[in-house]
Amino acid sequence: MAVTNAAAMTITEPLPDPAQTGGGYNPLADELVIRFAGTTGQRSFVVPIPAADDLESNVLSADKTGAAVGVQIDNLLFRAVVAHPTWRVLAEPNPPTEVVADLLAEVKRRFDRYGAGEIPPMG
Repeated sequence: MAVTNAAAMTITEPLPDPAQTGGGYNPLADELVIRFAGTTGQRSFVVPIPAADDLESNVLSADKTGAAVGVQIDNLLFRAVVAHPTWRVLAEPNPPTEVVADLLAEVKRRFDRYGAGEIPPMG
């Protein structure tokens, strides 16, 4: 999956192998971050997906290349699991790859439908 042209971002196929992803859940922020293989340590910025619902999904885009390096779900347990109950296991260490694959496919679907929101200024 790659994001191209930040102004008219697209996510290309294929989706990353969920078994090769890393990251985890931060309970203090109720935030899930999944990084793609080989992208750990790369500086990135959050590109929100402006859907008109309670699922706060984002794509992480590399600072230098604009390539997608991961995804981020805000309010995982507070909001996201209401629409996607199976995602509750994503808050645990080593979640099942099929659930990670479902999340990646959903974020791509949402990105294809709604596109990229306004990118917050870098501070």
